[in-house]
Amino acid sequence: MQPTAPIIINTFSEFLLEVANKQGDFKTFIYRGQSDEVWDLVSGVHRRIRDSKKKKSPSVNVYNGEIIEYLEKKLIEVRKRITSKELSELYQTNDIDIMVEMQHYGGATNLLDFTHSALISLYFASADNFDKNGKIYCINTDDGDKVVEFHDNRPVASLLPISEGKIYLYSPNHNNRRILKQDSVFLFPDSGSIKEELVDTIFIINAASKEQILKELKWYASITEESIYPDFLGYLLANSSTKPFIIPSAHDYYQEAKNCQSKKEYQRAIKYYNLSIKKAENENILLEETSSQYMPYLQLSKCLHRLGYYPEAIENCKKAESFNNDVFRVWSELAVLYTLTNNFDEAKMAFEKAKHLKSTPREEYLFKYNQAYLQLCNWEFETSRKTFLELLNDKRPFHEAVNIGHTYLLENNVEKAEEYYRMALKDSSTEDNTSFEYSFREAFELDYKSTRMEKKGIPFQIISEVISKVI
Repeated sequence: MQPTAPIIINTFSEFLLEVANKQGDFKTFIYRGQSDEVWDLVSGVHRRIRDSKKKKSPSVNVYNGEIIEYLEKKLIEVRKRITSKELSELYQTNDIDIMVEMQHYGGATNLLDFTHSALISLYFASADNFDKNGKIYCINTDDGDKVVEFHDNRPVASLLPISEGKIYLYSPNHNNRRILKQDSVFLFPDSGSIKEELVDTIFIINAASKEQILKELKWYASITEESIYPDFLGYLLANSSTKPFIIPSAHDYYQEAKNCQSKKEYQRAIKYYNLSIKKAENENILLEETSSQYMPYLQLSKCLHRLGYYPEAIENCKKAESFNNDVFRVWSELAVLYTLTNNFDEAKMAFEKAKHLKSTPREEYLFKYNQAYLQLCNWEFETSRKTFLELLNDKRPFHEAVNIGHTYLLENNVEKAEEYYRMALKDSSTEDNTSFEYSFREAFELDYKSTRMEKKGIPFQIISEVISKVI
């Protein structure tokens, strides 16, 4: 049976949709990606014998006997070179696992690498030969008329020849890191090649789409050269002088920064935001549409804010404001930063500016919360407490309750403060419990300084006492 017509893939999302449609059939598939569509499904040993024969005669047929002879000789030589006692015992009677290791280090075997992961195969189909279409072979392993899975230690001579028109599937017993990362399985065809009639589906990856697909694999699936080749040798081979190298663009750095920020990797996000901004300035290009040019600086400011680099955060937030003077998020962020650095007059001005700008419901909530915190820092306890009490209707009132507790503590009403601290702990999720302890044991020093508790005669030691009673 011939496979259906190849499916042309132009985008990452198209491939996801096609694979989802196939998986919906509740079948088990394996995939192999090749960066040049003209390459056939042939093993390294088949190709090596074939190329050697081409030099001597027009005949290019490769026979089982030739493959068996080649592999048996190489397996003897490899065993001589195994110095580890543990590996020597493991491989003493197991030809197939030795071949897996040979394949891992670049040796020619009769194995063909496949993977259970469609996205891993998409990476290999896209990661090289950028001027040529890639190809992905998809095989249904539930079809017992095509594929036979085995788990024993039969020697090569008994594996070949096998039944006509069938191939063995082998999941390695001895997994190295690269095999695990690539979710690898191996096909073991009789003549070292697999005919296309055994293939369920073929995907053709448009050459013009390869670089963008690689970027989206990195952004959305965390599949990169580093993840594919976690071992030292594999990484070096992937970065040999013959391999292509894609120079990241300003937009690549910008997307990487946003990805790092979403994963709370703020230090890396700062690095990539700075790289993207600098590269965009040097190349005179925009990272966002004209109306949103402030965004890179605002996001950089937020990352700096998260790590406590407040002066640098303010500097970048001001740069964001210079691109667009009427953005709620920019003025709200500036107000928070001014509050945290005890610049209360500037904070009030920024809050006043933000109050008159358009905002989403979530931004409106954050605005009220931050304004209440500013009032707390200004010792406007009644006003601050009133706003925080209004916000307690939120589904997760942890932070509001904590700050209400602060207002009472600053008024030397320890009993009432403890009441709201307990409310925060009681109403918080597991995640917020961690936040609760962090807020009091690590970040409370910031609150202590911002609200100037020492000037109210509250010694820092009282915090430990409150924590001990509440937690």
